[in-house]
Amino acid sequence: MSSEILLAELLTVLQREKFAERLRRINKTPVQFLQNYRALVEVVDVTSLPEPVCDDPDDDVVLACAISGAADIIVSGDDHLLRLDGYAGILIMKPAVFLSQFKDK
Repeated sequence: MSSEILLAELLTVLQREKFAERLRRINKTPVQFLQNYRALVEVVDVTSLPEPVCDDPDDDVVLACAISGAADIIVSGDDHLLRLDGYAGILIMKPAVFLSQFKDK
């Protein structure tokens, strides 16, 4: 799942020069990639957290999105989120850990 705020941030990130060659290889612009991604995710309306949780306010948006969408797990490589280990009953784990736990299911 995602939110409008997170999708806007993703577009900003995809427009960085370091992703230009990777996007060229798959013949996509940042906007095209985002449109394809958007078609795969559920976009939820996000309610702000009652108070800041993470050192990075952008990470609070991820937590709020997960809560609004009733997520069970947040898969992330972000150190601020991973330090929490979990929040409001939502597990937070690295992609490799997630894949190792769920690859056989």
